Amino acid sequence: MSWFCYSLRYVTLLLLLFVANHPIILILNQSFTLLNGLLLFAGAAHFSGKKVNKLLYLGGALGVIWIAVGITSEISFLWQTIPIFGFLGLVNIWTGLLVMRSSMIESVPKKVVAYAFILWGIHKFNYPFLRHVEWFAPWGYLIAAGLGLVISLGILMIYYEELSEKLSSAKEWYESLFYGAAHGSVVANANTGIIVSCNHKLAEILGYTIAEMVGQHQRFLHPQENNENFTTSFQQHRASHSGKVIETQMVKKDGSTIDVEIQATQLERNGEKFLQGFVYDLSERKDAEAKIRYHQHLHEVSQELGHIGSWELDIIHNQLIWTDENCRIFDVPPGSIVDYETFLSKIHPEDVEYVELQWKAAMQGHPYDIEHRLLKDGAISWVREKAEVTFNENGEAVHAIGFTQDITQLKEAMLESKNLAADLKQKNAELERFVYTVSHDLKSPLVTITGFCGVAEEDLASGNQKQCKSSLDMISNAAKRMRQLLDELLHISRVGFKTNPSEIVSLEGLIKEASESVSGVISENNTTIEIEPGLPDVKVDRQYFLQVFENLLANASRYSRSATGGSHVKIGVTKNAEELICYVRDNGIGIETQYLEKIFGLFERLDANSCGTGVGLAIVKRIIANHGGRIWAESEGLGQGTTLFFTLPEAKQ
Repeated sequence: MSWFCYSLRYVTLLLLLFVANHPIILILNQSFTLLNGLLLFAGAAHFSGKKVNKLLYLGGALGVIWIAVGITSEISFLWQTIPIFGFLGLVNIWTGLLVMRSSMIESVPKKVVAYAFILWGIHKFNYPFLRHVEWFAPWGYLIAAGLGLVISLGILMIYYEELSEKLSSAKEWYESLFYGAAHGSVVANANTGIIVSCNHKLAEILGYTIAEMVGQHQRFLHPQENNENFTTSFQQHRASHSGKVIETQMVKKDGSTIDVEIQATQLERNGEKFLQGFVYDLSERKDAEAKIRYHQHLHEVSQELGHIGSWELDIIHNQLIWTDENCRIFDVPPGSIVDYETFLSKIHPEDVEYVELQWKAAMQGHPYDIEHRLLKDGAISWVREKAEVTFNENGEAVHAIGFTQDITQLKEAMLESKNLAADLKQKNAELERFVYTVSHDLKSPLVTITGFCGVAEEDLASGNQKQCKSSLDMISNAAKRMRQLLDELLHISRVGFKTNPSEIVSLEGLIKEASESVSGVISENNTTIEIEPGLPDVKVDRQYFLQVFENLLANASRYSRSATGGSHVKIGVTKNAEELICYVRDNGIGIETQYLEKIFGLFERLDANSCGTGVGLAIVKRIIANHGGRIWAESEGLGQGTTLFFTLPEAKQ
C-alpha cells in the first residue's frame, strides 16, 4: 500500500505538467507523499514486530490538514513543506532505526534497508530547501527513486530470507516430529503403495533399517494371509480424506508378527497423493489385556469355587450390576438386566421384610451384614450379604458395593452338626441306660450262680446228691440265661451299624416270609395273621426289616391272648403326604399308658414270667431309626389290645 501511494504521487506530478499548480492536485500530491511515509513506517513496524504509536496517526491527520491549509492560503512553499517533509524525514529515519533494531534475521539486506531509510529521511529534510535549485532537482528525484528501489529490493530479499529460514525451520521441525516420534510413522504413495519415507521408531519396532523399507511396497510389512484384508483397508484409507483406524498385524524382519494399530490420513503434495500411517505397537496393550482377561477369569473362577458373587448398585438410578456368580446364586441368567426389585423377588417371602429393614438401616449408615433365605423354584437356599454404602456431601446414599455368599452347605452342615450333637447326646444317654441295665440284668444270673455254688458245696459235703444235682441245674440255667443275654447284647450292638444297602422289596412278601420264620410261635398261640391287601413296595435293608417283622409278629402272637381264646394280628399301611405308616395291631392283653414308651427300652419286660429277654423291641426301634423312621405304641388299656406304628421310606418309581 505504501508503494502504491508513492506511485499515485508520481501520477499527480505528471498531472501537474498539464494543469500547473492546481490546488486539488497539489493537495493530493502532498497527501499521497505523507500517506506513503505513514504506511511505510506502519509496515516496517509490523515487519519488525513493533507496535505503532497512535500519535503517528494523529500527526499524519494534522499533516493532511496543514497541506490543505498551506496550498489554499498564501503561505510560502517553504513553510508549506517544512512541516510535512520534516515529519516524513523523521518517519523514515525512525523506520530505519526500527529495521536495524528488529528481531529479523541478521543479514546484509537488513542493514542496507535500514541505512537506506535513514538516508531517505535525511533527503526528505533537504527537499523544501533544494526543491527550487534547478540543477539539483532532477538529481533529487533520482536519489529518492534510487533509495526507494534499494529499500524495495532489500525488503524483498529480507522477506525471501525470512521465508527460507521459516521453511527450513518448519522442515526441521517436521523431520524432528516425524523421525523422532514415539510411535512409528510411514508415508507411501497412495497410487502405487510404495514406501517413500518412514521414521526410526517404525524401523525399531519392525527390526529393519529405514533404507531397507523405503522403496518397498508396504504390503511386505503385512502377513501374506492378511493380503486381502490389507488391500481392502488400503483402498479405504485412500478413499478417505479423514483417515481410518484399524487393528492389524505387521511382520518383523525376523518373521514374527506383532499386533499394531494404524491410523492413516491422506496427504497431497505437488498434485500427488500420499498416505501417512501412524503405527502404534499394541504388544504391551495386548499383554495387559490378556492379563486383565486372565485375572478376570481367575476372579470369576474363584467366585464360582467359593460360591461368592459381587454386586454394585447405583442407588440414584436404581441400576444394579451382578457378576455371573451372583446371577447363579440368585438363579438369574448371567448378563441379565437387574434392579433392586429383581433382588427382592428372589428372597424368601418370610425374609423380605427383614431384608428391607436391614437395607433401610444401611441407607442411614448402619452396617449391612445379614443372612437370609432365597426361594428358587420351590427350593430354599441360604446366603450371607455384606455391603458398603457411599454417601455424598449431603449425607445421601448414592452408591453401594457388596458381596453375596451362598452358605447353604454351611447351614446344612451346621444343622447336621446340631443333629449329630443331639444324636450323640441321645446315644450317650442310651449308653448310660445300657450300662446300667446290663450291669443289673447280668448281675442276677451271677448272683444265682454264686448262691447255688455255695449250696451245692454244702450238699456235696453232706452227701445229698439229689439236692446237689438240683443246685447244679439252677447254676446251669443261670449260665444259659447269661449266655442268652450276652448273645442279645452282641446282636443289638451290631444293629447300630447298617452294612447292607437298601433295596426295593415287596412289603407283603416280607411280612409273609417273617410269618413263616416265626410260624412255631404263631401256631403255639393259635394266632391268625391278617395282611391288608395292596401293600406298597418299600426301600429298606431287607435282612434287618425281616428281623423287624419277625420280632413284631412274635411279640404280637405271644401277648394276643383274648378272652375267647383266639388271637388276631392285623398288619396294614396308612399313607400321608410325607411318609408311609405301617401298623401291627393285636387283640391281646393291652398296655397301660405309662408303659407305652418303656416297652422299647433295653431288657424291658412287662411280664416278668415271659420267656423273652426284653431286647426285641429295642432292636426293632434301632433298625427303624437307622432307616430314618420312628416307632410308637398305642393302647386303650389292659385287655384292649395294642397297636405298634412305625414309619417306612416308600420306594420312588
